[in-house]
Amino acid sequence: MLHVRIFWALWAAAVEKPLSQLCVLSPESLREALADRDPPGCIEGATATFAAPAPEQRIWGVLHWTRHGCEANATGVGPVGPDGAPPRLHLARRGRCSFAAKSAAAARRGAVGLVVADFEASEEMDTKVAETLVAGTQGQLSLIPTLLIGQRAAWPLVNATTAGDVVEVEVVWGRGRPLPLVLDVWLPANSWSSSLLRELAPALRDLDEAVRIQPHWRVVPFEEATSTALARHCARALPQLCAAAGDAADLEEVVRHHCLLRGHPKLWWHYVESGCHGTTCGSGSRFALSQLGLSAVQVAQIESCVASEGLSFLEDDREAISWGSSDSTMVRVNGWRYSGPVEAEPVLRTICQQLPPAMPACKRFLPEELPPEGLPVWKLLGLCLLAALLGRSARQLLLALLRRCKTQKRA
Repeated sequence: MLHVRIFWALWAAAVEKPLSQLCVLSPESLREALADRDPPGCIEGATATFAAPAPEQRIWGVLHWTRHGCEANATGVGPVGPDGAPPRLHLARRGRCSFAAKSAAAARRGAVGLVVADFEASEEMDTKVAETLVAGTQGQLSLIPTLLIGQRAAWPLVNATTAGDVVEVEVVWGRGRPLPLVLDVWLPANSWSSSLLRELAPALRDLDEAVRIQPHWRVVPFEEATSTALARHCARALPQLCAAAGDAADLEEVVRHHCLLRGHPKLWWHYVESGCHGTTCGSGSRFALSQLGLSAVQVAQIESCVASEGLSFLEDDREAISWGSSDSTMVRVNGWRYSGPVEAEPVLRTICQQLPPAMPACKRFLPEELPPEGLPVWKLLGLCLLAALLGRSARQLLLALLRRCKTQKRA
């Protein structure tokens, strides 16, 4: 199927790829069943945050159906079996265990990648599933790249693999997707005004049309805690919504940030820069909000959001758990795990490298363009012509000297 793989490579170079996609290479009947996709035969998916691959990474292999893929003790075939079998990518159904547990089980059984099909009863559109934040348990080791795809797109793959067909696929992670670029930042619950956010604020406020920030504060469940600990560290003393670093007042401020960011994203950056939140200022957060230019009605709407939607925001933060410890700050840029220094300037440099080059806010973070090295084409051609002429003249001079030497010998 080399010609098919070459086709996908050429397609990928010619068009902007989605963040991640699975392309069927064979059998031909399955590719035809997915012919209405864009590009044909490919399925867009969501990449797990706990095992984010490198940009442009590709994984090739044969799909292997594992039902829910939670069993870690089953014997599996390694990436290349004794008979030269191709690598295996496990295909599992969503549910019964976490994404990270499925990924760890697949890794232990020798798979090079994992494809998770959405719930069998799911009615979610495939495009919406591809936008899912696929998170996992902190501290998991030996995880492999994991892709979540929608149920409608998955059922031909499930049917083919359960019927015994050899389904050859390639999973591709690309760089580009339409603006805005998405910046995910995970923060401890007591870092709602971290130095990183404050230092990012001036540039990202100018890039508001090109970059969308998605902050996630680390909310965790307390499995065993006293009533005093729950009251101090958990939202409304609920054991499911607690701050591993911080207290209940910090969680309330986290919710206030979510509400302000949703309704007034530009003002949110000013709120971050002010550093006047919760009980850190004598007049409290209401006063800080009013200093942003919000009316009394708008401030009341934000406080109403805090009271009525707070638990929902905190649940989303809890489910959006990423790699790293509960007191660490982590960054993901357009779906790719950022592994550089967690400081404003290198993060902004990484962001600007993925944006169109004409954005003024990015100029100070990108190196100046140097003049092209080498000679202009016309100079290069002229030198080549001169060398050719000189070479001919040198040959003629050498021949004349040889003839003169021969003449002198005879004399």
